[in-house]
Amino acid sequence: SKGECGCMSSASGAVRRVDKSTVRQICSHQVVIDLKGCVKELVENSLDAGSTDIEVRLVDSGLDTIEVKDNGCGIAPNNYESIVAPHSTSKIRAFEDIHSKLSTLGFRGEALSALCTMSDLRVCTRRAEDNTGVMLQYDKDCNLINQTIQAREVGTTVCVSQLFHGLPVRHREFQKTIKQQLAAMLSLLQAYAIRQGNCRFTCTNETPRERRKTSTL
Repeated sequence: SKGECGCMSSASGAVRRVDKSTVRQICSHQVVIDLKGCVKELVENSLDAGSTDIEVRLVDSGLDTIEVKDNGCGIAPNNYESIVAPHSTSKIRAFEDIHSKLSTLGFRGEALSALCTMSDLRVCTRRAEDNTGVMLQYDKDCNLINQTIQAREVGTTVCVSQLFHGLPVRHREFQKTIKQQLAAMLSLLQAYAIRQGNCRFTCTNETPRERRKTSTL
């Protein structure tokens, strides 16, 4: 017989715990919802790393690639895997730290994990004490799948490709509103440039139809 509500009579209607991979895919787009949010999270990571020069490079207004390059302190090898792990951060250890110890722009430890799930993510980084840089590549389950030596100066570059490509509805909305999203992202960078007087911001956009446009903020 059907129960009182008649909605759980079959085995297929049973309530079950969703696997971790599916949970990540469902929840990740709540952390980064648009181009502005993506760039905001990456720029704040760069500022927290002590950067004085941040370059934002877009390909096709961000529909193809979003890259944020900085001259900050770089990432330590023992953090190569943990930087994309969900709920992982170096900023706080307990909720009380938000009120007593927090002095950074970001602290949740969710952005890179979300971007890992919603895009193809690569990170190139080097510290001052390292002889060379390293290119890190991650899969959509937030696993480090490839690590190669890469020449670069001190700092970090985060490259996000095909953002929202695996989320059809979000991706269509991204394509449809890209001009408005690009304008909102530029306004955000201008606000950071005004607020962070000791940091130089550069933004470039390469499109299939036009030459590269560069703006120094």
